[in-house]
Amino acid sequence: MTSGCVIPTVSLHSFRDVTVRLTEADSGKPVGSLPFRVDYEYYPADSPIVYHLELRTPREVQATTDQNGEAVIKLADYAWTTLLEVNDKERGYDSLFILNKQAIRKGGVVEDHYRSDKYPRLRLELHPLKRPNRVGGGISPPASHTTGHAGPRPAVPGSPCGRSSTLSLPR
Repeated sequence: MTSGCVIPTVSLHSFRDVTVRLTEADSGKPVGSLPFRVDYEYYPADSPIVYHLELRTPREVQATTDQNGEAVIKLADYAWTTLLEVNDKERGYDSLFILNKQAIRKGGVVEDHYRSDKYPRLRLELHPLKRPNRVGGGISPPASHTTGHAGPRPAVPGSPCGRSSTLSLPR
């Protein structure tokens, strides 16, 4: 009798804002007001001996495209399987796209995985938004003087509470 083992795994994915654009593949016409969902899946049994228990799977995302066929959503560059599903059969759209980390990080065009002659073929474009420049983009870097004390404290000894001097970094 063979016994297996359970290996807890933690996904080290990151999230980014991505513009999702859905168009009809043949005409290029944007598909507006189209609901879709993104689901993250993992398959825990790599072999009969090893079973993975994923401790940090991203949550499902649901959105609807605007009149230009676009929606900005937060996607994870997940290591396992990322699926974008369109299921609006009443309007004649049914598609499944398998996304990879490269497309989420860098952008690109993804082909419909299960193409059906019954419904129009859709084209999916992913365009990641640029990440903000955390130092120069209005978001302050963490201060070197941050401590775990209670209450306000001057950032620079001798300065009034809540004020600090300009931080100069060596080049």
